[in-house]
Amino acid sequence: MKIKIIKLTIFFFFFTSVSHSQNLELTDSGFNLPSLIYQNSRNNNINSDVDGIVSKIIKNKDDKYLVFIKTKTSYFYKNNLSVENYDLIYGNIEKVYIKENDKINYGTAIGLCEPECFVTSSFEKLSPFPIRLSQRKAIKFDNYYFFTPDWINKYNTNFLSFRSISSLQNFLNDYFNRWKDENDDPSDFTVFHTNSIDRIRFQINLSEYPKEILRTEGLFHTEHQIYSTPDLFFTESIITKYKIQGYSPVIFWQKNYDTYLKEEYKLNSPLFVYASVTTIDHINKRIYICARDFTQSDDEKVVNDRLNQYQNP
Repeated sequence: MKIKIIKLTIFFFFFTSVSHSQNLELTDSGFNLPSLIYQNSRNNNINSDVDGIVSKIIKNKDDKYLVFIKTKTSYFYKNNLSVENYDLIYGNIEKVYIKENDKINYGTAIGLCEPECFVTSSFEKLSPFPIRLSQRKAIKFDNYYFFTPDWINKYNTNFLSFRSISSLQNFLNDYFNRWKDENDDPSDFTVFHTNSIDRIRFQINLSEYPKEILRTEGLFHTEHQIYSTPDLFFTESIITKYKIQGYSPVIFWQKNYDTYLKEEYKLNSPLFVYASVTTIDHINKRIYICARDFTQSDDEKVVNDRLNQYQNP
């Protein structure tokens, strides 16, 4: 699996020498826990990456503020929709613009960075959400687990935001019938997407690697309306085992996916694809499946394997 980037990322990821935890008052800049650094943030404001409540503002031994934002997120795991509560903790703040118990929104200015700000996350227990989405192993401190919050970067794949389905064919039949129930007369194409329903993870066995894409008016409008990114998709995989009421399902891949697949994937073996079903192309008789990422292990196996690392260090 590769991380695919469609724009320049605003984050750089490191282990940083910072201070954090529910007893972070006792720490200083020599205390190491997994965090993200906001590159070039020195003497600039840091803004919240989430909606939430300011649960705590403290100073560490270096006289720098740490701001705790209590927040929550929903995710899919084992076919269930769950909610995770956690703290997002911002540090290396010289001046704070908010106060405890404030309700804040994504983008709210938190404070002034000095030196560069960092952010970490704190969980009361090990759970599938941070275990699956953080790219580094957590560290336990003061009975809390601290993870690098890689999921706040929108250019990383949020694997657990995709709903697992058991049969792509059955899903696409239902998708097509939902469109028909709208009583929408076919035009050249129909961009038809509900994010909570049509953002899916499915298993497939590819018999060949992606080929050059067929660029169509429907694809052009899909890239603009759904992704606001022209020429996002470069290659395609046509599913030939079945059609959906005369329409061929087609998986579209972003730039370099064909290379990643050739390097990492053996044809005719299981592949887990994270994608959004977006469009019905009535001219070319296609259903668009726009891939975001792929793995060769399902989420449950990844979580279980990582949990074993904590239980058998």
